Amino acid sequence: DGVWLEGKLASLDLDRWRALLGGPVIGQLPGLSGLALRADTLRCFARDWHDVSVQGRGSPERWAGILDSREVAGTLHWTLAGPGAVTGRFVRLQLPLPAQELTPVPSVLAAPAAPPAPSASGGASYPALDITAEDFRVGERDFGRLTLLATPENGDWRIRQFDAISAEGSISL
Repeated sequence: DGVWLEGKLASLDLDRWRALLGGPVIGQLPGLSGLALRADTLRCFARDWHDVSVQGRGSPERWAGILDSREVAGTLHWTLAGPGAVTGRFVRLQLPLPAQELTPVPSVLAAPAAPPAPSASGGASYPALDITAEDFRVGERDFGRLTLLATPENGDWRIRQFDAISAEGSISL
């Protein structure tokens, strides 16, 4: 049923792969049906993730996977059709602070990843988001339980629901 990518790496830099391929890595690998990857360090979205395990299966239309690392534990479903949709259910979602670069990156790899493809309306095409996390943190800040629902609109996201609820208080939009 297609190609499976499996392996263990000391480090994997998805930001560089995205820049090289001009977009999402998964959508650029034809015939890829599944993956089982482990990495001591994974760079993604300018953040470093540690002791990462990613298992997933998919098709050209959708992907589903299990993510586990020091910073994240949960499931992710990604529908690729149209602007797409991402659904995440996390026990733990602790976003590390952006990584600090210590050495220059060669210019061919330093180019930012291509922006989302334009939609029929001319704006960028972002996926809809449906994210919940029981333990949501950014850096060392604990925001408690997170619920986020957002839909693409006019080249941006329209936040339909945002709730961060902790023992110290809550934020709702």
